[in-house]
Amino acid sequence: MALDNITGLYALAAIVPFIIIYLIKPRHYEQEIPSLMFIMNQQSKSKATAFLKKWLKNLLFFIQLFAILGLALAAAEPWFTIPHTVLINNAVIVLDGSASMLTSHGSSTRFDQAVDEAKKHLGLKNTIIFATDIPLILVERGSRSEALEALRNAKAKASGTNIGDAIVLADDLIGNEKAVVTILSDFIATGGSDMLLAKQTLISKGNAVNIINIYEPANNIGIVGLEVDLKETIATIRSYQDKPVTTKLKVKHQTTTTEKIINLQPFATEKMIISTPVGTSTLTLDHNDDLAMDNEVYISTPTGGNLEVLLITSYPDQSKIKSALQARSDITVEVRQPPTINVHNLEKDVVIINDIDPDLFVPTDFRDMNSYVEKGGTLIITSQQELDIIKEMLDKQKVSALLPITLQEYKDAQTTVCVDLLGKIFNKDPFADEPCFSTISSYWKANFQNATITLASTKNDNTPMVVTSSLGGGNVIYYGIIDNKAGFYNDPFYPIFWNNLINTLLGTESIQEFNKKSGEVIAIGKQTVKTPTFITNADTLFLDEVGFYELNNKKIAVNLLNADESNVGREPIKIDGQVATTGTKATSSDRFDFALPLLTLALFLLILESVILKRRGDL
Repeated sequence: MALDNITGLYALAAIVPFIIIYLIKPRHYEQEIPSLMFIMNQQSKSKATAFLKKWLKNLLFFIQLFAILGLALAAAEPWFTIPHTVLINNAVIVLDGSASMLTSHGSSTRFDQAVDEAKKHLGLKNTIIFATDIPLILVERGSRSEALEALRNAKAKASGTNIGDAIVLADDLIGNEKAVVTILSDFIATGGSDMLLAKQTLISKGNAVNIINIYEPANNIGIVGLEVDLKETIATIRSYQDKPVTTKLKVKHQTTTTEKIINLQPFATEKMIISTPVGTSTLTLDHNDDLAMDNEVYISTPTGGNLEVLLITSYPDQSKIKSALQARSDITVEVRQPPTINVHNLEKDVVIINDIDPDLFVPTDFRDMNSYVEKGGTLIITSQQELDIIKEMLDKQKVSALLPITLQEYKDAQTTVCVDLLGKIFNKDPFADEPCFSTISSYWKANFQNATITLASTKNDNTPMVVTSSLGGGNVIYYGIIDNKAGFYNDPFYPIFWNNLINTLLGTESIQEFNKKSGEVIAIGKQTVKTPTFITNADTLFLDEVGFYELNNKKIAVNLLNADESNVGREPIKIDGQVATTGTKATSSDRFDFALPLLTLALFLLILESVILKRRGDL
């Protein structure tokens, strides 16, 4: 037997005063008895009960003594190992930890059943691989006790299923040895390598593969899509049941809850549109099914103040940019028409010059705009057919840097506009695969100037279409697409482009940065993060829980939103295995902790003492 806390034995010193108290005899004193008959009766009763009283008195002594011993030994945290034999020498457990494993399975879940089965397949050396979007190693070549501890602490995650990559990882960890690989899953795979091929690779190297399918038929409806905008949110609800379902969608924001009735036909999908609340909120399906995780989603929006944009245009009713910006509830758009635009002492976040009549524009206003930019402002000049006249006006006012391109000629020719630089304005998805996003019929052929950055250009002659440059403490941007000469404004990406452009210029984050899908890995820099269940210090965050994460003085909402994981009732992938072992019988041992049994024994003895004292009349 060993002790984890040997200082706990100091508690045994309590036995010394305890025994001394019992050894101290009570002081005798005389008392007159008024009746001889009373004395005779008491003597007869004393003879009859003397033995019982003496026995009870000694029994209390031993009860109290053993209670003190139990508490003292429990404080020392004793333990010992129990030897036993195992048949498996090298065991590898691939445990599915995806969201679908949280599906109800009798009185527990599929994951609980898988853990119970995994405990039966441990060996002398144990490796446990947790199969989520990114396979994780819980234990590598650990003892049976270490493996049991890891299994007890394992929790299924808000993640997709990647059994294939987990099996490939198992193959790498096994190396040139032989092992028994036990795969426990519902085999509702949603990504990763081909698990059948990975399994065959293991077997071809002489390993035994046990397949334990935890799947049972299940019914579910869930929220599988969420499109969050500052103005409205679209939730996609899908039914995986073969009968009509009527349920409620509850929208909870702070102390207010609203409800909407949803009628779902068998295997149908419905979209619900709500106004996006400011701050944090939740959408909940009031429905009891076999998977609870996808019945609730979380929404987070920025809580900062509104952005102020000044739009200078001669034709406000025709401005496509105005419509795109007004789609955001946190942007206030003020429109001013030349010639009276009052641009001295501007305090706007962004100024946009879009489709102006040069004859009505006061040239000296450009000098005020130049001062505005140099003091830290942001100016966007959009292209138009009269851009050459505007360029001459800038040159005469000696503020030509407000237009970060050199004009050549106006061309009536059809071409496409393609992304040159991926980033926050033009995201990797989808522009990495298809960089061209708009077709235009007329444009100004131009060259970029030094110290500028071209984000997009024409495909045929590389004319810059979106150019940025710094000027003093601010920024100037040239937007070369003439909206009435192109169909870009009808593209769903048009308002997103302007949204991304404004956010990037002002250093603000888009609402997409506040709402993420589980399974993503984000770099956050070393900082303290509050996840939905614990607080940690990290520089990289794996979003494997649903709920709100608090970091960088903001709250990020993370949701499952995985239609395949929500489809918990579909037929699993067919994969066969074998029940076999490798190696010979070996001796292993498990640790057994005595602290809890000793505490339980002490508590029982104290309760027994109370019962005896009550029956004796001392309580």
